Amino acid sequence: MTQNPTALPVRQLSIQRASAIKKNWVVKDADGAVLYQADWKLAALVTPWVVTKDGVEVATMRRKPWSLSEPTWTVTTPGDGDFEIRGQLFSILRRTYVAGSALDGATLTGSLTDWSFRIERDAALIAEADRRMFTISHKHGIHLHDQSLQAELLTTLMLVQALVEQAKTLARMKFDA
Repeated sequence: MTQNPTALPVRQLSIQRASAIKKNWVVKDADGAVLYQADWKLAALVTPWVVTKDGVEVATMRRKPWSLSEPTWTVTTPGDGDFEIRGQLFSILRRTYVAGSALDGATLTGSLTDWSFRIERDAALIAEADRRMFTISHKHGIHLHDQSLQAELLTTLMLVQALVEQAKTLARMKFDA
């Protein structure tokens, strides 16, 4: 099997909770350096998630409170404006897609157990993520196939959104039991 010599290597990242008791998320590179941090902020109606890189805000994410047809998050990035990450309400697999950005049409698809995710656009693989077993911090390894900063940020935003929604689903299941 021959490999494409011009193909860039897959970049290894990880996303995990900042600590076992915090709801915040951090994205790290293969050396353990923090690339992005996602923190929720207390708000009256809609809790925003603020994503920072090196202490500078790069995006704010808010879930629309009354989006009945599909879970929708509005993402605001300085300079680029707003776009949405929309989920499918009735789906066996977690599926979300991007509407309104330069990466319009990018889709995140989760596995049946929600332990692994794929982000694709126009049949091109942007990133894959899989949950590491036996970690308290809910760590996922990320294999970033697209080396652009835009794809790196989009992967971070889509995984934070998916993991926050996953945590809400699990909390509802525990509450209903």
